[in-house]
Amino acid sequence: MAIIKPEQLSSGTYSISGSFSGSFHGDGSDLNNLPQEILKYSSSINFPQPSGSTNYLYLDQSANNLYSWDTTVSQYVILNNSTVPSPSGSPEGTLYFADLATSARLAPNTYDNGISGSGATLTATSSGVLGQFNQPGKIDNITPLASDIILVKNELTSSRNGLYSITNLGSPSSSYVLTRVSYYDTGSEIYPSQITVLKGTTAANQTYIQQTDNPTVGSSSIVFSQSPSTATQTIPVTFMDTVTTGPLPSSSYATGSSYIGFPGYQATITSTTTGSLGVIGGITASSNIRILVVSQSNSVQNGSYTVTSPGSSTTPWRLTRIDYWTSMQPNFKEFVISRFGATEYGSRYVLQSSSITNTNIGISQSLIFQKYLSPSSGSGGSTPSFPFTGSALITGSLGVTGSVSSTQGFTGSLLGTASLASTASFVVTAQTASYVLNAVSSSFATTASYALNALSASYAPPIPPVVGPFGISNSSGSYTYYTSFSSSMAAAISGQTIEIFADITESSAVTITCKDNVKINGNGHTYKCTSNGVNLRLFTNVSNGECYINNLTIEHTSSHSNSATVYLLNGSFDLTGTIIKKDSGFGVQIQGGKLYNGVYIGTGTTTGVINQGGEIFRCTSYCVNGKAINNITGNAYSIIGVTTGTGNGIEGVNVYKGTGIAYGNAYGAFLSGNCHNIESFSAAAVGVYLGSGNYSNITGISNGNFGAQNQGNNCFINNLRAISTVSNGFFTQSVTGVVVNGGLIQSSTAITISSNSGLSLNNIYVKNTWNNIGGHGLITGVDEVEVINCIFDLTNTSANCLTALTAKIIKYTKNAFRGATTPVNANITQGMINTQDNQGNIII
Repeated sequence: MAIIKPEQLSSGTYSISGSFSGSFHGDGSDLNNLPQEILKYSSSINFPQPSGSTNYLYLDQSANNLYSWDTTVSQYVILNNSTVPSPSGSPEGTLYFADLATSARLAPNTYDNGISGSGATLTATSSGVLGQFNQPGKIDNITPLASDIILVKNELTSSRNGLYSITNLGSPSSSYVLTRVSYYDTGSEIYPSQITVLKGTTAANQTYIQQTDNPTVGSSSIVFSQSPSTATQTIPVTFMDTVTTGPLPSSSYATGSSYIGFPGYQATITSTTTGSLGVIGGITASSNIRILVVSQSNSVQNGSYTVTSPGSSTTPWRLTRIDYWTSMQPNFKEFVISRFGATEYGSRYVLQSSSITNTNIGISQSLIFQKYLSPSSGSGGSTPSFPFTGSALITGSLGVTGSVSSTQGFTGSLLGTASLASTASFVVTAQTASYVLNAVSSSFATTASYALNALSASYAPPIPPVVGPFGISNSSGSYTYYTSFSSSMAAAISGQTIEIFADITESSAVTITCKDNVKINGNGHTYKCTSNGVNLRLFTNVSNGECYINNLTIEHTSSHSNSATVYLLNGSFDLTGTIIKKDSGFGVQIQGGKLYNGVYIGTGTTTGVINQGGEIFRCTSYCVNGKAINNITGNAYSIIGVTTGTGNGIEGVNVYKGTGIAYGNAYGAFLSGNCHNIESFSAAAVGVYLGSGNYSNITGISNGNFGAQNQGNNCFINNLRAISTVSNGFFTQSVTGVVVNGGLIQSSTAITISSNSGLSLNNIYVKNTWNNIGGHGLITGVDEVEVINCIFDLTNTSANCLTALTAKIIKYTKNAFRGATTPVNANITQGMINTQDNQGNIII
């Protein structure tokens, strides 16, 4: 990518130093409002002088050109003619950008051509996250984001290829949907065209050219071929003097709206205090300096501006938006920093945002810019030279077969992949100059020469870098790479992040002891261990510090029942964005400390999470045939446990807010101790089991057994919701001291409450919808039952609200009976022997 100063810019192709070449063209026209009235003149020289009005359009009848008056530049601006396209429309057949490009066909899908290609969609034939058939959930080894634009180029039916936006990423329960972008859905837009890709393992920084001449969308083959790296590319760019490196100082933003339909036009960013704006990216912000604003906290304010007031001790500084639409189109999204002396001289920025229209710029559209590094190459007999007095930075791959000469001082670094052939030489003739190689992968032939003719010069030979899938960045953003998890953890210090850049499989037993305040960022990759070692623990924290494993899928295939994927003894583990897959043993084992977040999936007899003395926060566990979450001791907060086999959804003590679900023959929740705010469901067993303890806000629902069951002494339940579709809503047996205060108990096919225990019911709504003579409200097999202030609502009039098979004496008072002809069965004797006093009190 050659860089041309703005004053050199015009349509045409430029060659720089041998094989360095680039093609640039610009469109300086500006879009204005379309007023209601057009004034006709024989030629443009007859237009009103010295100024026009924004209330009119001006027609030059001799040239058939239409103009408007632009108050920003105080001149007439042409809106359309036969050679210059209006910036309000997307120029056809040029360069477009995509976030990702497929390297293989997508997961199976169906195609709908919409209306002649407009609104055409690719919809997955089954549920799942968007991805290639050989890379589930990923495109070109990258996990797609909802805002990404995808170049689809590998479909078996090539007419489906094209440029798509993501309508739905897909999920385990929904299908992905891609929609053709509106600016690339007709034959004239698709041919001729070239698409530059920004991300991916193989396609990043590559350009693809569409081969089919004037295709019919939906029926013609749409074929993309990769452009050779030496090919000349036509890239519309916008040149800026400098770029922001952070949010502008205290300021306010005004949307402008000088012209109807274009709210971003003449938008301003103004300082809230007096004073000069000062230096922005190495350039003093004087009047008319062009600044690319990329760092505002509210990204709607980002964009290209000129300095209309640099500010002073008595006036505030002000920036005015200059490119509210033209440069924001899909094929006008590249900005080059071209002012010599700017800190980022030569840098390129690509506008990532999609769905940009001329009515949402400056109002609702987030404008996100990404710094873009393009490949560079140089070879041949001519000498690539660097006549810079500042520092030079080359960020791509540079192959040199001639010599590199610096006559004015070369003081920068060559970053990326660099090589010098055996005939190459470096010549440094400046009085003070140095050459530093800091390449990821570099080589110099043994016969290469380095001529250092300066009065003071130096050459720093390259240090062969360590390569590997694990990387740690220093404070300046440079990475050191490691070949193993263990070696990267050994090198990491507090505050650093170990990043993973590839999927990894370990076949031997590996234990990674995490360090305090060292983060692991999986970047969406998978770390897999196939070892089945005894008591194997993949990740451990035995210190008192905070450890992090984020955005990583961990697959641990282990046949040993005592192995644990993550083991926590002290301190804490934050597993935000991490998914653990396990086929036996424990997904996470906690013996102390705090566990935060994470999703755990057991495919065998795995216990997803077992807590033996620590604390659990915001965790989700799914098990095929094991206990999802087993909180043996300690505390659990905001947890979700789901099981499809014989293990319970949630089991244990001291659960404060939890959801337990069992789709197999298991309890939704099996609880004791102190548990509050629990929701549980079982498809084939008891919804919720309650042992001895104190409970509040408990829900148990079952389609296969009791809604709630109690077989623990001294059980106090406040606000119970127990529902069964096949058996008793609530069942208690062989215990004493059971109190249920408040709630709803319901059954649709059996007696609502069955008690063979000492039971006290207070303020309960007892509902039975079974239209059968056996559809009773409560049946007791003992005398120690109290029913106070309850409502019984029965469907069958022959059923009893209170009943017993043999003579029983129970205490019941202040209840309401609905639906029963005989509310109390003859086997029940009232145990109340007292009457109310004059204050309404009664001794029971």
